[in-house]
Amino acid sequence: MACCNPAAKSRRVESLAEANRIPPASLPTVKRREIIALLPTRDGARTQAISARWRPLWRSAPLNLATRGGGGSVVDEAAVSRILSAHGGPARRFHVSNLSLAGLDRWLRSPALDALEELDVSYSAAASPKPVMPPSALRFSSTLRVARLACCVFPDMAAGQIHFPNLRHLTLRFVTVSEHSLHAMLAGCPALNSFVLKYSYGFRRLRIDSQSLSCLAVYFADPRGETEEAMLQDLILENTPSLERLFQCGPYGDYVVSVSVLSAPKLKMLGRLSDTMGRLQLGATVFQTYATDTKDKWADTTRDRTECLDLHLKRIVLGFYQGEPPHVAVVSFFLMNASVLESMKLVGPSYRVQNKKWIQNQRKKLQIGNRASSAAQIEFAIFDCFSCSKDIHEVSDPFECVL
Repeated sequence: MACCNPAAKSRRVESLAEANRIPPASLPTVKRREIIALLPTRDGARTQAISARWRPLWRSAPLNLATRGGGGSVVDEAAVSRILSAHGGPARRFHVSNLSLAGLDRWLRSPALDALEELDVSYSAAASPKPVMPPSALRFSSTLRVARLACCVFPDMAAGQIHFPNLRHLTLRFVTVSEHSLHAMLAGCPALNSFVLKYSYGFRRLRIDSQSLSCLAVYFADPRGETEEAMLQDLILENTPSLERLFQCGPYGDYVVSVSVLSAPKLKMLGRLSDTMGRLQLGATVFQTYATDTKDKWADTTRDRTECLDLHLKRIVLGFYQGEPPHVAVVSFFLMNASVLESMKLVGPSYRVQNKKWIQNQRKKLQIGNRASSAAQIEFAIFDCFSCSKDIHEVSDPFECVL
């Protein structure tokens, strides 16, 4: 756990008190507990030194325990165990990362975590084989609201035990999970609002059927990596009446992953699109984009309108735009059919985007003057990387994670 300068800690607490225009010693007990709960673990513990009135509060304030190992530091297992055994207040957050510990199961079974709201567990990425997620991680069914699991294996035998009625945000990163277990996990989270799936393996198809999901982010794994595990090939949004944001990306493009949006009437943000996607389906309209030639591979199988294009789709980012005929066809489709489109960003290599003549030529090919939404702004941007330091649960706009 990271250390903190006591003087700096005192200044932080005093600044919070000053914001309320109340001297630290005179703050009501409820306010002091709120301050302690917002501080990092060690800072919260150090508030015991402020005064006699502060001394007993840390042990009864909501626990926000976060510790990190790796990078030359070592998780202090004894300190974590002491905190869990001594703390009498409710647990709000338990975050341990870069683990190679056998004692995690014991920690998660601690009575101090009975009312846990946020669980963030990440094993060491260097661990081989990947550790199996302990069964005790599933015991917080009635209270858990946020869960982040990383660098572990989700056992099939746990699939039938999943039921998190209050879980709002779920992130799986570098997790190996079977298709059956992944679908059982999602079925057991009826209140799920956002789901982030990062570079995970063990399944070839992800079918989303959720009444509550409003944000889905899928980071595709690189098929050129040295792994024999199954990788995602088909992403199907079968029944997602609340979905507003679909965000997909990968380190080198999407390759031949197929994306089918069958029912997402409220979809407002679709990002990102690239010509390396194997297949994109929006309602009855199908784009077959991955090909060795440059011929247009998309087909509109019906004249029926797609509701998200008529009423909701406002922003689009197209990655790896080169101006080839398939690229122009995809962009033109959205320009001619997205009635409420506000902005479209076409991300390409610098040698093209910085060429004014190329930009002018592209605008002519796209027939921007004939776009369905006269207010739509078309922007060409230089490709850098699709990365974000923030968790997508923490951003109001997923396109903050682009460029």
